[in-house]
Amino acid sequence: MQIQALQTVQEFGWIPAYDWWADHQVDHSSCFLASADWVETVPTMPSTVLGLELLLQDQSLDLQMASDLILRDVGATLQIMRLMSLELPYPESGPFRMATCLATLDTASWFAALSTNTMSYSTTPNELSGLWKHSRSVAQFAKLIAESLGEVSPEDAYLAGLMHEVEHIGLLLGKYSHAGTTQGPRLNQILSGSVMAALQSAKQRGSGSIWRYLLASAHALATTSSATSAKMQTPQRPFVV
Repeated sequence: MQIQALQTVQEFGWIPAYDWWADHQVDHSSCFLASADWVETVPTMPSTVLGLELLLQDQSLDLQMASDLILRDVGATLQIMRLMSLELPYPESGPFRMATCLATLDTASWFAALSTNTMSYSTTPNELSGLWKHSRSVAQFAKLIAESLGEVSPEDAYLAGLMHEVEHIGLLLGKYSHAGTTQGPRLNQILSGSVMAALQSAKQRGSGSIWRYLLASAHALATTSSATSAKMQTPQRPFVV
């Protein structure tokens, strides 16, 4: 299956945002090395905050339920990763575990970080809310593909799918430039090691990376699913003779 997967990659490929930048003479390495101070202002979805608030009313927090809520939200996941990078460095090997992060961090601190800046659907640009939805869809398909391939961790695949266009978030927020400074935290310090390794592998164009294939397939399935859903929801005009 892996040989067939690699052939599919080489034939069809995936063109994420950083490939577009590479085609336009933009150094991709600067994206991860540039300042990522904007991550602190990345919004979370109100539904995530509401769900967590309800969970926190119980005497003991269900870490798995809280983890599942956060992992559905690109902004919330980034905020937890940011807090973890400030608390202690990620292990060099091993998968990222959201539940472990929540248990390590102070509950009041991480909840305050998530609830400080929530997404307003009435004022948020369609591109930003659309990216949240698209990234979650890619993540879900990436996990399913990983489960069927048996080559990589489904949990890592989900996170890689969720963060597959992470650099683009700063651009949409208007707080990031390709020629950003190296002052302050950087994306490669905020993202976990497993996510960084997956994204770095996926960006190797024409290399036959399993991560490239996995994210390419997940991206294609998410795009097709979104287009099909939109078509089904669009009212059909009556046929007029």
